Amino acid sequence: MKEKIKVAVPEIVLKILKKDQQHFEIKKERLCNEILLKFSRENLNCYYDIQFNKNGYLQFNLNKSNRMYFEELSKKIEGKSDSEKIRKIFSEYTILQPYIRETILFWEKVVTLDSFEKTQKSLKLAVNGKIIETKVGEIFIDDEKGYLMTKISGTNYYLSKIKILK
Repeated sequence: MKEKIKVAVPEIVLKILKKDQQHFEIKKERLCNEILLKFSRENLNCYYDIQFNKNGYLQFNLNKSNRMYFEELSKKIEGKSDSEKIRKIFSEYTILQPYIRETILFWEKVVTLDSFEKTQKSLKLAVNGKIIETKVGEIFIDDEKGYLMTKISGTNYYLSKIKILK
């Protein structure tokens, strides 16, 4: 059974979550659970209370498998309520640059693409609805949006638009 999470967070957190949800083309439930999972392990210690903004409610279902990670986080951060702990995780996520958020959330994809770029081996990918086997170019940060990109077959693609096939 999933546990429903509902916590008041600054509106900037909600805006960035929506932006990332659209960019990564994933549902809010998955994004929130990935953030909770990856950022509870990272323990970035870069939290600050974002008070300059109105609050809104972040609501999502916590996956059963993530419950144990949340319980472990609860042990690390003593003296705070569950709402404060969740607010801390999502605030830490929000203050990072888009490419850093993406790297933490999709670490496996970034490492795989980087490895294939360095070895110049071909990799089977799904890009824009097409399956191709090609070499991967250097990973770089898009100056306009701040997300990660790579060059594949002469065209720049956001990493979020690439699926690695095995």
